[in-house]
Amino acid sequence: MLRGYQMTDEEALDVYKSEEASKRGKYKGLFKKTVFYESSLSDKDISRIKGMVDLRETYQALIEIQRHPDYSRADFQELLGKLNRDYDRFVSQFGYLNASVNRNLFDSDDKYSLLASLEDEYIDSKSQKVKYKKSLAFEKALVRPERDYKIFNGFRCLKFQFIGW
Repeated sequence: MLRGYQMTDEEALDVYKSEEASKRGKYKGLFKKTVFYESSLSDKDISRIKGMVDLRETYQALIEIQRHPDYSRADFQELLGKLNRDYDRFVSQFGYLNASVNRNLFDSDDKYSLLASLEDEYIDSKSQKVKYKKSLAFEKALVRPERDYKIFNGFRCLKFQFIGW
């Protein structure tokens, strides 16, 4: 920085203000520069994101409860029911989790791939279009509990296999 020169906030951030409106995520070319524009989210987009956050948190709780060998089956069924209800409500209001509009809104979340795994992709035989259906995670436990292995002598340790004895 030059002595005696004070940089303004706009210069520091390299901000370009356009007179004409632009859609969110669109870009305009300038001389040797590409500028991206962002705008605020609509109320529907905010509702979509909140719905996906709720689904993500419920699914993570469902996975966490399955990690313990003696987990409560009643708690598991309660969380599974909540996941099913929340998913059905979300899909009826906003479409599939893997739909492009939902993917674009939530893609930057580090757990989006976990959320997207709740749907299995298939091709509809009538329309030949890609559609989604609920994965097995909505029906049964898919995570094996962590197990502790204890072996008390060297001979058995050498014969031990992690699949079984």
